[in-house]
Amino acid sequence: MRVLRTRRRIARLEYDRAHMRYVAAQRIQSWARGVQVRHILGTRKVQVARAVYSIQKAWRGFSLRRGLWQKVLNARATTIQATARAFLVRRRLRRVVLSAILIQVSYKNFRHLSKGERQRRLDGMKRRNVAARQIQAGVRGVWTKLQEREQTATIRKAKAQAKSASVNGVAHGALAHLGSDALDAVYGSSPLANVQRARDGLLDSP
Repeated sequence: MRVLRTRRRIARLEYDRAHMRYVAAQRIQSWARGVQVRHILGTRKVQVARAVYSIQKAWRGFSLRRGLWQKVLNARATTIQATARAFLVRRRLRRVVLSAILIQVSYKNFRHLSKGERQRRLDGMKRRNVAARQIQAGVRGVWTKLQEREQTATIRKAKAQAKSASVNGVAHGALAHLGSDALDAVYGSSPLANVQRARDGLLDSP
């Protein structure tokens, strides 16, 4: 019995020692894994942080450069606009000054003329105005005649189409697009012309 107890005590001691070694090994492995994971995560964290910092730095630089370039463009546009406005103002002022000088010189020259010379120049200016009006009236008359000839040619063409048509509906369609003035020129304004227009179906209803 004593030997059996001794063996049991020895076995228990060996088991406790083995269990302690096992627990110690687990702790060591856990610590090693923690150190390894923390090292890996720390390295990864550093890499991610560096990447984030690089992206942020690049974006801030790009935003700053873009803002500065926009300011440069605005400054250039403002300079160009100011230069253009100044040029336009100077040119307008120069025209006003030159016009005033021309008026002053013309008036001074006119005052230094004799009374007969003034009257002669005024008469010449009136004659030029009358001649200009006559020329303008002649040009307007020629232009009116050309328009009347063109309208007359159009009317004659429409009448020819109306006469060559074999159906009254075709004649009505050929003349219906003309205005009242053109129809008056085609048919005339006499009572017989109204009868002819009524027969062709082109007389306006009262």
